[in-house]
Amino acid sequence: MMKLPLFQKTSSKSESKPSSTKCKHKIAPPDCEIQGSIEIQFGNYPLSTYLIPYFLLSWLPFLLILFLVHNALSDQMESQRLEVASLKRHTRFLNEEVDSLRNALNSFKAGLPLSQTQKFVNENPEEIKLSNVQDLETYVQREKRSVDSEFKSGLKESSSSQRKVTINNNTGRRGNQSRKKLKTSVQARCRRQCLRRLNFSNSKRSGFLALHLKGAHPENVVEAGHVGPWFVDSKAIKESKVSSSFQLREDNESVEIETAGLYFIYAQVYYLTSHALNSYTIMVLPKDSDNPITLAYCSSNAVSSNSTSEVSCYTAVLYTLHVGDRIYVQQREKHRRLIMRSGHSFLGLIKFSGI
Repeated sequence: MMKLPLFQKTSSKSESKPSSTKCKHKIAPPDCEIQGSIEIQFGNYPLSTYLIPYFLLSWLPFLLILFLVHNALSDQMESQRLEVASLKRHTRFLNEEVDSLRNALNSFKAGLPLSQTQKFVNENPEEIKLSNVQDLETYVQREKRSVDSEFKSGLKESSSSQRKVTINNNTGRRGNQSRKKLKTSVQARCRRQCLRRLNFSNSKRSGFLALHLKGAHPENVVEAGHVGPWFVDSKAIKESKVSSSFQLREDNESVEIETAGLYFIYAQVYYLTSHALNSYTIMVLPKDSDNPITLAYCSSNAVSSNSTSEVSCYTAVLYTLHVGDRIYVQQREKHRRLIMRSGHSFLGLIKFSGI
């Protein structure tokens, strides 16, 4: 209920008299007087009932804008935090690689005994390059042997024969020429061992085929789709004929089978994320078909959803594949940061037998 006053115009010379002329001013002018008032009622509710919803509706757009700005800033801060964590990991990996290279360089400069050199070649054949075998410095630890007087007298007695034996400390067995021959023989032996381990024929494999892939980029943010791209790990697969039995398709994100048989398929994905659930599947797309088949699932949970953590998930499956089938890894969730470095994320196939 609200009352509005009514004003009546009066003459300054005469007394106040009722008149039909009404003033239109809300505030009484000098020549108007209040005649009465009228009452206006807004239904059965007071005026505050209408003002409060109007006030809330007027502030609703501002609150919505503040909420959107807060979400955008929080997402940006989360992405920057993930980038800082990835940079720290990258720096740590580089420092470890530099230290390992420095240690390897120091060990080769110092030189190794023959026994340790043979042991190193036998245990790490993939780290020896044939071009560097000739530069390998090796030496033999042996005890000095003394030539007694009886041996010298025996040599003098045999001087009557056609073959003459002379003892020369400079060019004898322990001289420079014999040392060069010994060094050459050691290098040749190392070369033969390396060739024997690196070059083995397909006939000895009896149909054995293998492929090991690692990520082409150190880190990658993957949507709900194929994990990749991949490329052949040259350190794991030395012979090109092995990897040539498979073909990388779809921007190096899937593997096409060229030899049918029973295969052991394995995969691992390494996550750097703050999300609680991280999972993927190993899929096979048969030839001349658009319906992929799920071979295996793998899921892992993060330690805490409030901080960035590192989780990995490994799975493997045994399945019969035919010529033209394609194998790929499918990420199930969106916006997942993957570490695609060597040893972190990989995909591999091993053929056991043909069909």
